[in-house]
Amino acid sequence: MRKKIILFSSVILFALIMFMIASWPAAVAQTPKIDPKWQKLYYGGCGLGGAAYMVAQGAAAVLRDKLRLDVIVEATGCGVDNVKLVDRMEVHAGASGLTEPYRAFRGMAPYERKYANLRGWYPYYVVGLHIVVLRDSPIKTFDDLKGKRISVHTKGSGSEEIVRDAFIGLGFPYEEFKPQYLTYEAAEEALKARTIDAAIWTTGIPVPKMFEVGATYPYRIIEVPEKLIKEKVMPRLPVFNAVHLEAEKIYGGGKGYIGPPRVWIVGTYTIAEIHKDVPDELVYQMTKAIWENRKILTRWHPTPAEMNYEMVKVMEDSLTTHPGAKKFYEEAGVWTEKPLPVVLPFK
Repeated sequence: MRKKIILFSSVILFALIMFMIASWPAAVAQTPKIDPKWQKLYYGGCGLGGAAYMVAQGAAAVLRDKLRLDVIVEATGCGVDNVKLVDRMEVHAGASGLTEPYRAFRGMAPYERKYANLRGWYPYYVVGLHIVVLRDSPIKTFDDLKGKRISVHTKGSGSEEIVRDAFIGLGFPYEEFKPQYLTYEAAEEALKARTIDAAIWTTGIPVPKMFEVGATYPYRIIEVPEKLIKEKVMPRLPVFNAVHLEAEKIYGGGKGYIGPPRVWIVGTYTIAEIHKDVPDELVYQMTKAIWENRKILTRWHPTPAEMNYEMVKVMEDSLTTHPGAKKFYEEAGVWTEKPLPVVLPFK
């Protein structure tokens, strides 16, 4: 009897081993073969802990898991810094507000030459220009900002350049007020100490700093008229749009934010740019993996739930898309006359 059990077990074990051997090539085939030269990639992720940095970490996690790539996310100066790093291939990809690669690719000021190595990869999320004042501030409208002390973020940063571009379009250049070049953390403290009159936070929605301010200091968001955005800002640079912000819903009416339920603000996108020399097939596989695993990205930061194919079309109008990424978008139907594939946000 014992011999029969041993024989039966051996047969089962042999069958299991043969099944695993037969299945192994198919399992391996699911992971594309990648040239060892490109097995390790560097990704400019912006400032530690920020929304762009966390999305980059989520994308890196997907690429490690699905493609077995060694992706290292580096803390950088974000927008302006990343377009320069990618152009020199000191990092292979990086995150920027769309205004930066748009200008750099064309050699527009403040860039002194065309950054011809940049290519569009995938969009991150909507960036909103939140103009924040405390509850008792005399500033009630956009026009009231004239002559005031306003934090626009650190000089030369991607966020500051977005503010500069948007405000020039609005007919409100820096000469019209007193720009203060403060980090988001310093702007929070300065606003609460009333050493500035308003702070502009230009990042993904929601803005964590606004919750911190609202914990002890009720605040309002100054609305930028929709007509002004659409007639003055958007024609000047196609990277901008008008966002009808659900301020009360997002920031908690009566618990910090005390302004109107919805306000119009200037918006743009944060995107990932990538160097043109990263192989087409590799970029195709990376793009496919990221779009098919956005739910994983949202575990790192909620904003990738906003990713949609309309954002891809705006990105393409602003910066030539990498051929590998474009192959994926063409398969998805982004540039066809057919209805765009529905991309539902993750809850």
